[in-house]
Amino acid sequence: MKIVALIRTGGLLAMSTARTIWPLSFLQRDKGHQVIFLAEQEIADIAKTGDDSVFEGAHIVILSRINGVITRYDPWEKARSQGTKIVYETDDDLTGEYRDLGQEAKLECAVKWADAVTVSTPHLGEVMGRYGKPVYVLPNLVDVEWYDRARHAKREVDGVTIGLLGTATHFFDWLLVLDALKEIKARFPHAQVVTAGYPAPFMEQVEGTLYFQPVPFQDYPALLAQIDIRLCPIDTGDPFNKSKSGIAALEAAAATRAIKGKRVGGCISIASDCEQYRRCGAILVENTTEAWVDAIASLLSDKGKRLRLSESCHEAVRQFDVPRGNELREQVYQEIVG
Repeated sequence: MKIVALIRTGGLLAMSTARTIWPLSFLQRDKGHQVIFLAEQEIADIAKTGDDSVFEGAHIVILSRINGVITRYDPWEKARSQGTKIVYETDDDLTGEYRDLGQEAKLECAVKWADAVTVSTPHLGEVMGRYGKPVYVLPNLVDVEWYDRARHAKREVDGVTIGLLGTATHFFDWLLVLDALKEIKARFPHAQVVTAGYPAPFMEQVEGTLYFQPVPFQDYPALLAQIDIRLCPIDTGDPFNKSKSGIAALEAAAATRAIKGKRVGGCISIASDCEQYRRCGAILVENTTEAWVDAIASLLSDKGKRLRLSESCHEAVRQFDVPRGNELREQVYQEIVG
């Protein structure tokens, strides 16, 4: 197959990489498919010059969260007349039903011109089913080899670290563990709490919390190398969160670090008990202060347990490695092409 993928860079590079760049690159390398990636400027140049020869002979064009309002004509009419299938790809609920992200009209229009939709979770598949297009679930995978670079990163923090990593969209999620972290810090004063990406103002209540600025995606493994225990709290009562995946735990587990001799492990994740994290090897807890305290304390007070879980989660994440899990994607694309 010839596949042309329109991708987002900048702040959405991580999403484009996990959902499109990695899996398609492996399809090209391992299966011999021809893959062409077009980023924002290249898409703009095509629109400006009208030279759309790159789409000639394409079996599939993937719109990786490429949204836009075009109502007067079908922008893919020419490609579709040549047998090309248009696939809209997303890993977030942009419908505006549960959280207004300003994308509802653009999303609806983009999906209108698509032949099929691919998503990361079954629940998001149900949400996107409202548009009447065939929907296929392609679970998130990680490039384990890429995250292995974490082992070579300089450690900036001493002692055992507990980390929250993410954007401002996690404001209410992180609040779920605030009281637990205050209690943990009182019981284990030498444990270091770290936040990265979003400087949540309420985290000042946790004594000694360190903050790491957002980093370019290529430096993300080095950031994960600073964290020993990653907390992944989500408000399970928020319908918007039901469409989220558990990729945060996969990323953490894949971030290699030496644990003893030649043995290596990953960052252990503790996550809210929900469907998204049940497949990702995280320690699952109820969203109560007591449950979060017990889970974190059990790792801080037992180094042997912590090292065993670090090693086992790092080994388990290999089942979610892109080369091992990419067969489904190829099958879906073949079905769409027909």
